[in-house]
Amino acid sequence: MHLPRRSVPVDRHLKRRLAPNAVAMVSLLPTMSKSNAIIVLDNAKYNQGLPDDTPSGSWMKARMTQSCSAYGIELDVKEYRSTLWAKLKAHIEANIVPVIVQMAMGCGHHVVFTPPYHSDLQPIEMIWSYVKGAVGRLYDTTMFSDA
Repeated sequence: MHLPRRSVPVDRHLKRRLAPNAVAMVSLLPTMSKSNAIIVLDNAKYNQGLPDDTPSGSWMKARMTQSCSAYGIELDVKEYRSTLWAKLKAHIEANIVPVIVQMAMGCGHHVVFTPPYHSDLQPIEMIWSYVKGAVGRLYDTTMFSDA
């Protein structure tokens, strides 16, 4: 696939949250000539980055209460912070999508994630196993202290 070379600005805050590969992918999204592409990503943490305004478990109770109200989550003023966080966390998992997914959807693409703990489904893992085996057979007498 030929992609035109075009500079697409990427938010500097987004760059901090995403890995370099993800930043490159995000900057290429608008240049893809076709929509409805299926993008397959692994479950790396940087691919799962949520928007900056997403509630966090480290927030104070008052801020969590405001978020519950904003999301329409029923709460009692006497509830513990841990109970509020459990409600918010359930809402986040069900309703808030990662930044990369939002950006891909905005360009008309669909993102799917490989199942966790299934490295056999990652093509790069097969390449790495080949390379590691070849290097291991080539340098079988070298010790770390020799290097």
